[in-house]
Amino acid sequence: MSSVAIISIIVILIVGLVSYASISQTIATRRKQKQRLLAALKIRSKDFKYMIAGFPPDFLSKDLNVLVYRCLIDVLEQLSKLDPQEKLYFDELMLFNKQYEEAQSKPKIASRKKLDNPQQTKEIKRLLQGLNQFIGNLLKRGSITSGQFKEYNEQIKSMVIQMTVDSYIMNAK
Repeated sequence: MSSVAIISIIVILIVGLVSYASISQTIATRRKQKQRLLAALKIRSKDFKYMIAGFPPDFLSKDLNVLVYRCLIDVLEQLSKLDPQEKLYFDELMLFNKQYEEAQSKPKIASRKKLDNPQQTKEIKRLLQGLNQFIGNLLKRGSITSGQFKEYNEQIKSMVIQMTVDSYIMNAK
């Protein structure tokens, strides 16, 4: 074999090894990104489920309730696309779609449920703050308009004020 053939074989091997290393690094990076995205979506899903379970029935306005369900459904759809082998996401998606449709068909309630437990009041205030923060993030992403944000924000502020009044009444009793 001539020196030119040996050099060209070595160059081909080096190019092959560099290509292999590059491809495997890209695959590993994509796998890590997918795992991070899955973890973030699972946390967001858990937060929305906690929010749905944490508020008493008919506490949130119809608009806010529908928004929370819609966001949870969006997260579950993303999870089911990223991890199609996990049947739990599809089952939860069907369950929350049904609850979403029920929430949409409910009439708007003029009065809200009064709270009589101070610990529940604190927890609900924390949930409302988290919901308000999430709505702010939706506005920043452009998922909702500024008009929708103002409406949701006013509803949340109104609930917090009413809960504060309820809390003062409980303390007075």
